[in-house]
Amino acid sequence: MNTLGATPPIVIGIRNAGDSHSRRVRVVVILGSLASIVFGIPWAVFFALRGDWLVVIADCAVILAGVIAIRMARRHRLRGAAILLVASLFGRLSWMALFLDVPSAQFPRSIHHFLIPLAVAAYLMLKHENAWLRHGLAWGCLAGVVFFASSHFAIVTRLATPDSVRGPGAWITNVCAMLLLFLLLHIFVADIDPLEAGLHRARIRLRKLAHLATPSQFEDSLTRLDESIASTIPQNAGQISVAGTQGWQRARVTRVRLTILACSSVTIVLGALFVVYFSLRGLMPLALLNCAVMALGVALALLRADKHQSAATIGLVVGLMLIFLVNSAVLDIPTPNVPRSTHYWFLPLSLGAYFLLREENAWIHSGLPMACLAAFVVLASSHWGFMTDYLLPDNDRPPPWLVCTLALGMLYFLVYILVGDIKRLEDWLLGTVSRLLRRITPL
Repeated sequence: MNTLGATPPIVIGIRNAGDSHSRRVRVVVILGSLASIVFGIPWAVFFALRGDWLVVIADCAVILAGVIAIRMARRHRLRGAAILLVASLFGRLSWMALFLDVPSAQFPRSIHHFLIPLAVAAYLMLKHENAWLRHGLAWGCLAGVVFFASSHFAIVTRLATPDSVRGPGAWITNVCAMLLLFLLLHIFVADIDPLEAGLHRARIRLRKLAHLATPSQFEDSLTRLDESIASTIPQNAGQISVAGTQGWQRARVTRVRLTILACSSVTIVLGALFVVYFSLRGLMPLALLNCAVMALGVALALLRADKHQSAATIGLVVGLMLIFLVNSAVLDIPTPNVPRSTHYWFLPLSLGAYFLLREENAWIHSGLPMACLAAFVVLASSHWGFMTDYLLPDNDRPPPWLVCTLALGMLYFLVYILVGDIKRLEDWLLGTVSRLLRRITPL
């Protein structure tokens, strides 16, 4: 069984973390640095052709940060490489969302969605650092997503990208962002040895391609970069102890139980709140729809480790997908004043399905999460929806910032359950329940 190779929680920096976690961080730093280089070069060329040299300089700075991060990983300075990578990408993406990706009536903003995998990567890479650094960078990225997703705020200048570019660019951006998010989940859940073997094979193929298709000077540069990447992969990778992975296997039952508890509790509470909200506004069909959400939450809470658990989980995931799709495509169609926000619930649903169904075959284990992410891409890249009498007026919609905050908060909490200090989480939950019981129970 492939499980997450998280090391036992210890108060040390990333440089001294357990072998399995350090190797995963190393892979994320390499892939993140390469992504910043690969995505940065086309943008630099595009804006150079437009004559926007200030933007070209910013793109070159991000490319340089990616190169430096790879060099730092080569010297096993993973902590500094992770912070440099997250900080540079956060600044670049926020700047692009403000000045370049200005939303219009035809096309929504999309570049800020790269902040979602960046937040997950920040937490995963820095999970052994102090709480201010570990949570601060991740929360900063998610706060940026909430801000840009729930408003049309932008600074309109001549740098704004025209809709003829932003239209297809939104689809490309959202697809790439969701693929990065899915890849991050796979890196921190799958066995690290095949991942490093795949990276090694990719290096070899890149060198062969460079030898056949590039000038000798460029090939030399790729060779030096290849050597930098190769030096980050431990020579004794196959001999490193898997004690961390075995420890996580022993804690997996607890993590599954907490995942089910968290998902069911949030589904029931939010369903009840929206039942009250829509009932007070006289929108009874929507209140009934949220009653169905509550019923799914109760069904999820009743799951037990029996032969029907997998089938029930699949049914619940599909049911929630359909409910979120109806909400996003029928009730929550974006308007000039209020952007769409319900589709952000597909993100925690994807993560929960990926974790709870990991014992199933690949079509289910990866297919359902990918379907959730695909639905997010479609809804985030366009104003698609069905114009019916059930379209909610702007005044009847819950605030987009609130819906987005709740959805991304749930995503972050599930990430914590997957890779965080499970003992500390259990103690906190037990302490909270005990305090509540003492308050409501007569002396």
